[in-house]
Amino acid sequence: LSKYSLATTNFKKALDVFDLIEDDLGQYISLKYLATSYDASLNYKKAIDVYTIFSERANANNKQADFNMAQEALGRLYYNSGNYDKALELFEIQKVEAEKVGDEVKLAMIYNQIGKIYDLKNEFVNIIAHDLRNPVTAIIGFLEILTSDKEKKVKDIITVKVISSD
Repeated sequence: LSKYSLATTNFKKALDVFDLIEDDLGQYISLKYLATSYDASLNYKKAIDVYTIFSERANANNKQADFNMAQEALGRLYYNSGNYDKALELFEIQKVEAEKVGDEVKLAMIYNQIGKIYDLKNEFVNIIAHDLRNPVTAIIGFLEILTSDKEKKVKDIITVKVISSD
Protein backbone atom coordinates (compact mmCIF):
# COMPACT_ATOMS: atom_id res chain seq x y z
CA LEU A 1 0.00 0.00 0.00
CA SER A 2 1.16 3.51 -0.71
CA LYS A 3 1.52 5.92 2.20
CA TYR A 4 -1.66 7.71 1.08
CA SER A 5 -3.67 4.49 0.86
CA LEU A 6 -2.50 3.53 4.33
CA ALA A 7 -3.40 6.95 5.73
CA THR A 8 -6.80 6.89 4.01
CA THR A 9 -7.54 3.43 5.39
CA ASN A 10 -6.62 4.49 8.91
CA PHE A 11 -8.64 7.72 8.77
CA LYS A 12 -11.68 5.78 7.49
CA LYS A 13 -11.32 3.36 10.41
CA ALA A 14 -11.00 6.27 12.86
CA LEU A 15 -14.10 7.89 11.38
CA ASP A 16 -16.04 4.63 11.78
CA VAL A 17 -14.98 4.38 15.45
CA PHE A 18 -15.91 8.01 16.17
CA ASP A 19 -19.25 7.51 14.42
CA LEU A 20 -19.89 4.44 16.55
CA ILE A 21 -19.17 6.22 19.84
CA GLU A 22 -20.85 9.43 18.60
CA ASP A 23 -17.78 11.59 19.17
CA ASP A 24 -18.41 14.73 17.10
CA LEU A 25 -14.93 16.19 17.54
CA GLY A 26 -13.31 12.88 16.57
CA GLN A 27 -15.55 12.66 13.50
CA TYR A 28 -14.71 16.23 12.57
CA ILE A 29 -10.95 15.69 12.83
CA SER A 30 -11.16 12.34 11.01
CA LEU A 31 -13.12 13.93 8.15
CA LYS A 32 -10.53 16.67 7.84
CA TYR A 33 -7.62 14.26 7.57
CA LEU A 34 -9.55 11.76 5.43
CA ALA A 35 -10.31 14.53 2.92
CA THR A 36 -6.67 15.61 2.97
CA SER A 37 -5.43 12.07 2.38
CA TYR A 38 -7.83 11.54 -0.55
CA ASP A 39 -6.66 14.88 -1.92
CA ALA A 40 -2.99 13.91 -1.60
CA SER A 41 -3.65 10.57 -3.30
CA LEU A 42 -5.31 12.45 -6.23
CA ASN A 43 -8.62 10.67 -5.68
CA TYR A 44 -10.65 13.73 -6.72
CA LYS A 45 -14.11 12.18 -6.48
CA LYS A 46 -13.70 10.92 -2.91
CA ALA A 47 -11.79 14.03 -1.85
CA ILE A 48 -14.64 16.21 -3.15
CA ASP A 49 -17.23 14.08 -1.35
CA VAL A 50 -15.40 14.20 1.99
CA TYR A 51 -14.37 17.87 1.72
CA THR A 52 -18.02 18.72 1.02
CA ILE A 53 -19.15 16.99 4.23
CA PHE A 54 -16.25 18.51 6.17
CA SER A 55 -17.04 21.97 4.78
CA GLU A 56 -20.67 21.67 5.89
CA ARG A 57 -19.59 20.59 9.39
CA ALA A 58 -17.01 23.39 9.63
CA ASN A 59 -19.63 25.93 8.60
CA ALA A 60 -22.17 24.54 11.10
CA ASN A 61 -19.56 24.71 13.89
CA ASN A 62 -18.47 28.27 12.93
CA LYS A 63 -14.92 27.13 12.17
CA GLN A 64 -14.19 29.71 9.50
CA ALA A 65 -10.55 28.79 8.90
CA ASP A 66 -11.45 25.11 8.30
CA PHE A 67 -14.41 26.13 6.15
CA ASN A 68 -12.20 28.39 4.00
CA MET A 69 -9.55 25.66 3.69
CA ALA A 70 -12.19 23.16 2.55
CA GLN A 71 -13.67 25.63 0.05
CA GLU A 72 -10.24 26.35 -1.42
CA ALA A 73 -9.54 22.62 -1.71
CA LEU A 74 -12.93 22.03 -3.34
CA GLY A 75 -12.32 24.79 -5.90
CA ARG A 76 -8.95 23.29 -6.80
CA LEU A 77 -10.35 19.74 -6.91
CA TYR A 78 -13.29 20.70 -9.12
CA TYR A 79 -10.88 22.53 -11.42
CA ASN A 80 -8.46 19.58 -11.58
CA SER A 81 -11.30 17.13 -12.22
CA GLY A 82 -12.65 19.25 -15.10
CA ASN A 83 -15.81 20.54 -13.42
CA TYR A 84 -15.08 24.14 -14.39
CA ASP A 85 -18.56 25.51 -13.68
CA LYS A 86 -18.46 24.35 -10.06
CA ALA A 87 -14.84 25.51 -9.70
CA LEU A 88 -15.77 28.92 -11.09
CA GLU A 89 -18.67 29.19 -8.66
CA LEU A 90 -16.38 28.46 -5.71
CA PHE A 91 -13.63 30.79 -6.99
CA GLU A 92 -16.15 33.62 -7.29
CA ILE A 93 -17.19 33.12 -3.65
CA GLN A 94 -13.55 33.00 -2.57
CA LYS A 95 -12.88 36.17 -4.56
CA VAL A 96 -15.57 38.06 -2.64
CA GLU A 97 -14.15 36.82 0.69
CA ALA A 98 -10.59 37.78 -0.30
CA GLU A 99 -11.79 41.23 -1.37
CA LYS A 100 -13.49 41.71 2.01
CA VAL A 101 -10.27 41.05 3.93
CA GLY A 102 -8.01 42.71 1.34
CA ASP A 103 -5.86 39.63 0.71
CA GLU A 104 -4.10 40.72 -2.50
CA VAL A 105 -2.02 37.55 -2.84
CA LYS A 106 -5.07 35.31 -2.59
CA LEU A 107 -6.97 37.58 -4.99
CA ALA A 108 -4.19 37.28 -7.56
CA MET A 109 -4.26 33.48 -7.29
CA ILE A 110 -8.05 33.42 -7.61
CA TYR A 111 -8.03 35.74 -10.63
CA ASN A 112 -5.39 33.50 -12.19
CA GLN A 113 -7.60 30.41 -11.72
CA ILE A 114 -10.69 32.23 -13.01
CA GLY A 115 -8.69 33.41 -16.04
CA LYS A 116 -7.58 29.84 -16.78
CA ILE A 117 -11.19 28.64 -16.70
CA TYR A 118 -12.32 31.38 -19.08
CA ASP A 119 -9.37 30.60 -21.38
CA LEU A 120 -10.39 26.91 -21.44
CA LYS A 121 -14.02 27.80 -22.15
CA ASN A 122 -13.01 30.18 -24.96
CA GLU A 123 -10.72 27.56 -26.49
CA PHE A 124 -13.55 25.01 -26.38
CA VAL A 125 -16.02 27.41 -28.03
CA ASN A 126 -13.47 28.28 -30.73
CA ILE A 127 -12.87 24.60 -31.50
CA ILE A 128 -16.60 23.86 -31.69
CA ALA A 129 -17.24 26.94 -33.84
CA HIS A 130 -14.46 25.91 -36.24
CA ASP A 131 -15.69 22.32 -36.45
CA LEU A 132 -19.24 23.49 -37.19
CA ARG A 133 -18.17 26.18 -39.66
CA ASN A 134 -16.43 23.80 -42.10
CA PRO A 135 -19.40 21.53 -42.97
CA VAL A 136 -21.83 24.46 -42.94
CA THR A 137 -19.67 26.36 -45.46
CA ALA A 138 -19.68 23.36 -47.79
CA ILE A 139 -23.45 22.98 -47.51
CA ILE A 140 -24.02 26.70 -48.15
CA GLY A 141 -21.76 26.57 -51.21
CA PHE A 142 -23.61 23.57 -52.61
CA LEU A 143 -26.99 25.25 -51.97
CA GLU A 144 -25.79 28.35 -53.81
CA ILE A 145 -24.90 26.19 -56.79
CA LEU A 146 -28.29 24.46 -56.65
CA THR A 147 -30.12 27.77 -56.59
CA SER A 148 -28.15 29.14 -59.54
CA ASP A 149 -29.35 28.80 -63.13
CA LYS A 150 -26.44 26.61 -64.05
CA GLU A 151 -28.17 23.21 -64.13
CA LYS A 152 -25.45 21.67 -66.26
CA LYS A 153 -22.79 22.62 -63.72
CA VAL A 154 -24.85 21.01 -60.91
CA LYS A 155 -25.27 17.81 -62.92
CA ASP A 156 -21.51 17.70 -63.59
CA ILE A 157 -20.73 18.17 -59.86
CA ILE A 158 -23.21 15.46 -58.86
CA THR A 159 -21.80 13.10 -61.50
CA VAL A 160 -18.23 13.72 -60.31
CA LYS A 161 -19.28 13.11 -56.68
CA VAL A 162 -21.06 9.86 -57.55
CA ILE A 163 -18.12 8.60 -59.62
CA SER A 164 -15.58 9.59 -56.97
CA SER A 165 -17.54 7.86 -54.21
CA ASP A 166 -17.47 4.52 -56.07
